[in-house]
Amino acid sequence: MIIKTPIYHLMFAAFLGLIASCSSSDSSTVQPGTDATLTDPDKQISDDPTDTINDRLLDTAASGTKTLEINTCFCLTPYTDTTKIYNFTDQQAVLVLTFDNDDISFAHVARLYFFPATDSEDRISRWINNLYSDALFSNAARPLANYTLAEESLSITSRTPIEATTELDSDDYDSYQVEFSVANQSEGSEYTLTGFSDSVIINLLRDSNTARR
Repeated sequence: MIIKTPIYHLMFAAFLGLIASCSSSDSSTVQPGTDATLTDPDKQISDDPTDTINDRLLDTAASGTKTLEINTCFCLTPYTDTTKIYNFTDQQAVLVLTFDNDDISFAHVARLYFFPATDSEDRISRWINNLYSDALFSNAARPLANYTLAEESLSITSRTPIEATTELDSDDYDSYQVEFSVANQSEGSEYTLTGFSDSVIINLLRDSNTARR
């Protein structure tokens, strides 16, 4: 399934356009990702033909896996889609899960990114930073390829309202703790992702919550 990737953060789209216009054209041999809801990482695809993906073993429970959860942005609204990022630092791979906060269904997409085996954790961390921050690094890592997991690979298992606290920046949102599971995944000899369960906090616009139940 191949769909063009839209840009999420409109407020620094001009920065991304400038970066893309100055870079070389994307490699035609990589598999484009689909339904991205962050910035446009496909603008940074590596075109080195010597780079390969082989036997990447991805386990969120491994000691080398770091996680990051994001649900705010530098934009007009205080809260945005929730994104959970799993950085498999010993496998040079990143899993990005994005949950839409437009309505109670919490539509989601899961994407895997692979980097050269020789790339450093620091450079990959810079690439992750560039997904959501307006403080962009020009020397970030470049993915070899990315895969969008089948929609049914990620399942929401519960949606639990969280009692409002004064920590929220706006009274227009209701917070939910959303539990989910990701099924085992593999792609030939390239990678194996061990299935796992986790949770995220999603801040839902109150009007969307009441109108679309």
